[in-house]
This record gives sequence, structure tokens and C-alpha cells, in this order.
Amino acid sequence: MAGVPRNLPMPRGSLSLGLAEYYANEVVSSAASVTASAGNFANIGLFNQSATGQTIYVVGCTIWCSASSGAVILQRRHAGIGGGSLIEPSNLSPMFGQRDGQMFINPNGVTGMGSPVWSFSGGGYPTDWPYDSPITILPSGWQVYTDPPADGCTIAAAFRWLVLKS
Repeated sequence: MAGVPRNLPMPRGSLSLGLAEYYANEVVSSAASVTASAGNFANIGLFNQSATGQTIYVVGCTIWCSASSGAVILQRRHAGIGGGSLIEPSNLSPMFGQRDGQMFINPNGVTGMGSPVWSFSGGGYPTDWPYDSPITILPSGWQVYTDPPADGCTIAAAFRWLVLKS
């Protein structure tokens, strides 16, 4: 049997796949921006409305805030969507039906209600989740939302998540 030629380059790349690459057919994403009404806080969030026990793994997040100082805190809490508008998400693969997860915007949102998950910089600079692992896991009935540093600012956010059975 002939041996493997030794003058060919070694394979390049990764020998393992990240969660979002491995479950690419389950990945959903959505983005939105909202400006707070006077004296209120703007929120953009992701809510798991699953009635069948699906779990949402938030694997990507980018946030921008117009506030000149302070950080945008990503909060997680067990609550439904309290007002605002729903944004229709889109699947990464168009061959599959709509997955669980509802993105929402609210110009009259809440602040400081939940458990802090991560801090994103403000000051007009977009920041994103830098790791190849979930930023948070949302069981049915849970949400994650932006908590801006000041009232009256504009927030833009993009979430990428995948839906898996619990």
C-alpha cells in the first residue's frame, strides 16, 4: 500500500464546531432599534414563548446605545412581554419553519428588573458577545432584555439564538 505523500500541506481549520455551527438549522436571528419616549427607558429583548418546552440558547448579541456614558446591562428575568412591539425573527436556514423566540422593542420599558447577565459598553460604540458559547439560556417563559444607562436614549440590538429541546 502506498504511503501518504508528505509534501502536501497539513489540513487547516478547526477540528470541532461551535454550538451555532453544529446546530445551524436551528439558528434564528433578529435585530431592531428603539428610541425611548421622554423620561422612559428603551428596551430590546428576546422572549421564549415556547409552549412545548423548547429552550433558547442565546449564542450571539451586539448592542449599541446612544448614551454618552454608562454601560448597557443585559438583564434576564422570568416574565412575559410587558408592552411594546414584536419583531419577526428569521431563521438562518429558509428550509425550516419558524422557531421559538420573539424579539420585542419597548420605548416605555423597565430598568433594573432581573438578574444581570453581561455589560455592554455605551458611549455610541457597538459591542458584541466575544465568546463562542451561549451568553444565556432561556427556558420557556424567560426573557433577556437591554437595560440602558439613562432614560431617553436610543438602543440598537441584534440577537442570534438557537432552539433546542430541554
